[in-house]
Amino acid sequence: MKTIRLYQYQRWDGGDRHINQDICFEDLEQMQQFLLTRPHDLYIERKFTVYADITEYELTQSESVKTAALAKLTDIEKQALGLL
Repeated sequence: MKTIRLYQYQRWDGGDRHINQDICFEDLEQMQQFLLTRPHDLYIERKFTVYADITEYELTQSESVKTAALAKLTDIEKQALGLL
């Protein structure tokens, strides 16, 4: 599983809406530079989670993953998280 964060370009339609375009940048600074010549346009941050297969997705959604993760914590860590 990996998470991808992108900044998607939104073109102003001349009225009251911004329309999502297919143009995306990985780097926020690059998006801001791109918008310098487009004062009415915006961007929106998009976050995608990409799974290798269905099994990986199902594992991340199951309670057993949460239980296994909690089992690895020490009592001090559990207390710090407010679980005890």
